[in-house]
Amino acid sequence: MKRIFTSLIGIIVSLSALCHGSGWTHVAEMYSVLPFEAAENGLATPENKPVQDWLKTITSDLIDNYKGVPMEEFGGRCFYDYLREEFDFHCKHRLLFHWGYNARPWSDELEAKISRLPWYSDKECTERFKNAFVIEQKRRNATANRMTEDVFGFANAGKEAAWANGMLSIAYDVHLLGDYVLDDNRDFDGVTPPSKVIGDIVNAVRRIDPAGAGPLVKRIGEVSLGTDDEHEKAAATIRVLQEMLPGFLLKADGGALRKRFIKQGFRLDAKDKHPSF
Repeated sequence: MKRIFTSLIGIIVSLSALCHGSGWTHVAEMYSVLPFEAAENGLATPENKPVQDWLKTITSDLIDNYKGVPMEEFGGRCFYDYLREEFDFHCKHRLLFHWGYNARPWSDELEAKISRLPWYSDKECTERFKNAFVIEQKRRNATANRMTEDVFGFANAGKEAAWANGMLSIAYDVHLLGDYVLDDNRDFDGVTPPSKVIGDIVNAVRRIDPAGAGPLVKRIGEVSLGTDDEHEKAAATIRVLQEMLPGFLLKADGGALRKRFIKQGFRLDAKDKHPSF
């Protein structure tokens, strides 16, 4: 499969028979930066479907599902229902959880929004509101981390835990970059700007293989500094990840990560070679 940046219009057309909306477009884009064989529509071949399901969970449950699930901490209510009923808070979905996977669960846009609510000057009330985000992000991240360990057979400690966090972070962050390049997206309120997301990606790459991260980190830095336009920055970063991340992952830790992919039964990119790395 080709590891080049495909226009999102083409991806949307190829996925139109599968679904409506941007969910599968995000999945295809996230899949495109990984070293697994893809079908003509940009999604996984049958052997790699667990990877596709993993990406769908990240994009749907972690990022775009603003509501959450019923939790004891929220009085048996979902996260968003708790905010709505307890704090009279309402917002668009991109104002929630559209920050880096390892980032503090908050944003300047959220701060600005709640500053207009009547309880904002009540410190105890504000702290309860913000703590709900910490609780919900912890639940979401724990669920995603367990799935990552299950899909790839990673241990939950040491080097393999770092692999899991790194791959999860990159996939999550590619969704955020994708929000800046989707042709039908005109609303970026709440989405972390690519200039900030890139820092999380760099940290994730270094987490996976500190010794081998240099060339990829350098190239990401070059494209990031090459433009001030956030949309161009997002597209350029995705392009670099598509070109270089597969090779980086296959060579990480002396090929140990590649061996794990094969052991799990995944089919790697048909060429299984990435000259950029």
